Amino acid sequence: MSRVIRKNILMKKISSIIILLFIYTSLQGQNSASGFFSGLNLSMLTGDSTKLPNRTFRYGARAGMFWDFNVKYNTDFEFGIFYSQQGVKYYHQYFDFNKEVYMKNINKIDYIQIPVVWKEHFGTAYTKIGIYSEIAANAKSLWFLEYKYRDSMQTYNGQYPSFVNSLRLYDIGAYFGAGFQFSTRKKVDILIEANFTHGFFPINEGEYSSENQMRNMSFNISAGLLFGKSKKKKYKSHRR
Repeated sequence: MSRVIRKNILMKKISSIIILLFIYTSLQGQNSASGFFSGLNLSMLTGDSTKLPNRTFRYGARAGMFWDFNVKYNTDFEFGIFYSQQGVKYYHQYFDFNKEVYMKNINKIDYIQIPVVWKEHFGTAYTKIGIYSEIAANAKSLWFLEYKYRDSMQTYNGQYPSFVNSLRLYDIGAYFGAGFQFSTRKKVDILIEANFTHGFFPINEGEYSSENQMRNMSFNISAGLLFGKSKKKKYKSHRR
């Protein structure tokens, strides 16, 4: 990616962090708690069916911190900042003039993701609904080719710079989640959560974007910890 693009990404990340710190500082007086999540991310680019066949999920990680602010008895407002590895994989295998050809393409987009959600508690279970915004921190499109003959094999690899050049650096979409929150004697809650995200807008632009629009989609399974003594007291009555 060019120096200008990298600079723009850095400035947007810094601006996002400043906004988060401002919101967090302004809400310190309310009943709040903080924690972190880490887990497995399965991602896909929907609508990208004309490039290569046999799409499959890209496996990656999603990890970061979040803050909960209690609105009423069983309702929280939550926002966070996460590093999310997303993208898609393609593979294609065929025979050509007595040789086996295996082709693979991996589109990698790593985002700084900021979800803002409404969280409802139902005993130990909870649900989430909201939106997310994210900024691309890194993007690559890698290709691999293998030619297998009877007694030998040739391999080639490279990158598709056109994918990165046509990529929008930001995304906004819907966020849905559900999980369980278990209290412990050490004033720390254990969280297990699954969430689903889907982009509102295409993330590609340029000559062929109208014919081959790509949108982010991901499914994540995470585990985490929640810290906040005052929050635990608030939840005590409906955890039983």
